[in-house]
Amino acid sequence: PNIAGYIRSLHILPEHRGKSYGSILLKFAISTLSQWGCKHISFEAQPFNLKEGESVAVMLPKLIAFYQRHGAQLISQNEYAADMKIDLQEL
Repeated sequence: PNIAGYIRSLHILPEHRGKSYGSILLKFAISTLSQWGCKHISFEAQPFNLKEGESVAVMLPKLIAFYQRHGAQLISQNEYAADMKIDLQEL
């Protein structure tokens, strides 16, 4: 069967960013969903809890790049968020 997973949210507080916690959590989620038989994972990349001086326009491309480094593909994007997908059969 073609089982799909969905990540509703993955949040790292601003003061804890840049310490690899996001990568650790994402890798754990990918591994867990893969073990459950998921063939692909869908999610929305949306910046939130921005630091002072940060904007969605600056942070969204960085967030997309973060997910792409972990094997995600950009499906669609608007000015506030991006739909992403990870095909577990390609990892």
